[in-house]
Amino acid sequence: MESPEEIRETEIAPEGYVAPEINACVFRAGGVTFSVPVEELIEIVEVSEIIPLPGSPDYLLGIAHYRGKAVPVIDLGFLEGEHAVKKPEWLVVIQTGDEVMGIAVEEMPDLRRDFEGKDISASEIYTKYRIT
Repeated sequence: MESPEEIRETEIAPEGYVAPEINACVFRAGGVTFSVPVEELIEIVEVSEIIPLPGSPDYLLGIAHYRGKAVPVIDLGFLEGEHAVKKPEWLVVIQTGDEVMGIAVEEMPDLRRDFEGKDISASEIYTKYRIT
């Protein structure tokens, strides 16, 4: 049986390996490419169910259950004056302060070194659109 030290040694990256630098979560919503800083990204999850809220604005698709909490799910493509998300498959779950929300996206988001498309932050979304 291997000792904890021996196990750790086999899990360490090879000498000279440099992990890629990741700065942005890049995704498409309503045909538009967006980037959010990875510092604000909590998780990327598959959409299970989005519960519509009667009387809510069109950009608020509803709420989704995320780790025991109800979080608002927004259509960022609609908010930015482009097309609405047709069939949300993924949620980009982001956070600013104590506020958590999901951004509905149609394709699997990507983690990249460089920002692409429209740069947007969670705090900007909350402030600009008053999402709570």
